[in-house]
Amino acid sequence: MLVAGSGAALPLAEAAQLEIGEQAGIALRIASSIGSRGAREALGAGDIDIALAAEPTLPQTPGVRWTAVARTDVVLVTTRRGELAPLDERTLAAAIASAPPRWSDGRPMRILLRPTDDSGMVALARSRPRLYAALDAAREGEDVQILDTDQEMARALRATTDAIGLLDRGMLGLLQVPAWPIDAGARGPSAQRVVAVGVRVDAGAEVRNAAEALIAAMRTRAEREAGYGALR
Repeated sequence: MLVAGSGAALPLAEAAQLEIGEQAGIALRIASSIGSRGAREALGAGDIDIALAAEPTLPQTPGVRWTAVARTDVVLVTTRRGELAPLDERTLAAAIASAPPRWSDGRPMRILLRPTDDSGMVALARSRPRLYAALDAAREGEDVQILDTDQEMARALRATTDAIGLLDRGMLGLLQVPAWPIDAGARGPSAQRVVAVGVRVDAGAEVRNAAEALIAAMRTRAEREAGYGALR
C-alpha cells in the first residue's frame, strides 16, 4: 500500500507506521516527500493509494475523502540556544532586513527558507505578515538557502549555526531537531498546518482499512507528541 505526500506529514505517518507494524495484514510503504499538491495529483492519477497533506486548512479535492488527524503550529526557529536580547517582531524583521542580516550580537544570521508556495510560508504570510515580508525580501541574498522540503529544512538546521528557519512544532519535537522557536512577541492567530490523510471515495476495502489504521495511529501518536494537537 503506497503512501505519499507532504514532507510535513511524513514524520507523523512514519511514526504511526511503526505502531501499525504488520497488524491485520496491513503493509504500508511510505515514499519520500512529493508535497501536498503532488499527493493530490498522484492520488487522482491512481499512482498512490493514500495521500498525506499538511496545509493551513483541510484540503477539498473532488473524489477524495480527506480526514484531519492533527494540527501543528508553523514557527520560526533558530539554532541559537537563546538570542542575546529579547526579540520583538519589529526588531527581528529589521535584523532580517539588514545588509547583511545579523543577530543582536553582530553575528551573521543564516537564513533558511522554503519556496514561496510552501504551505508553511503561506501560513506564515497570513499570521505574521511583517516577518514574512522581511524574509521574502531577503530571499535573493547571497547566503540564503532555499530548501525544497521540510526534511531538507530539518537537515539544514542541524548543519547550520546561527540560523533562522521555518519548521512546524510537531516535526521539531518528533525529529529532535536542535533548534528553538522564536516567539518575537507573537499575538493573534498562530500559523498552523492541518495534517490530513486522503483516499479516493471509490477506493476498495483494503485501501480504506489501511487508511483507517493509519489515521488512528497518527492521531494516537499526535496525542503523545507535545508539538501536535490531535484532531478527531
